[in-house]
Amino acid sequence: MLPKTKKVITTAPPVFCSVASHKLFYSTAENRNEDIYEEEILKQTSTGAVIVMMILATIFAAVQIFVGGGINWGIWSLVFSANMITFWMKYIKLHRKHELVMTIAYTIFVSVCSVGHIYNLIVSSATL
Repeated sequence: MLPKTKKVITTAPPVFCSVASHKLFYSTAENRNEDIYEEEILKQTSTGAVIVMMILATIFAAVQIFVGGGINWGIWSLVFSANMITFWMKYIKLHRKHELVMTIAYTIFVSVCSVGHIYNLIVSSATL
């Protein structure tokens, strides 16, 4: 099991390192050995992944509707569940009213889509 606090190594980098390396070293040490830049990149990557999921779900849903397959509520449930979890985590950490409203809205939408998908599966299996 990992310790609850991280130990920060405060030994300075070698003298031949650049000024930027020194700044990065001390900045990392001040932020409890966390790389703020890496965290920002991970946040942007997560946002990009959600956008790609939305685009793919829209394309798949449009194709399915045009070929006569109806709406696949399961796809939308999966896509919007990523946003739902994001808003849940933001609300738990920040306790803002906006995040609470968005959390409730996304949770209701994901629940309705999930119920719709399960209902379609039950109805389609009963007709077979």
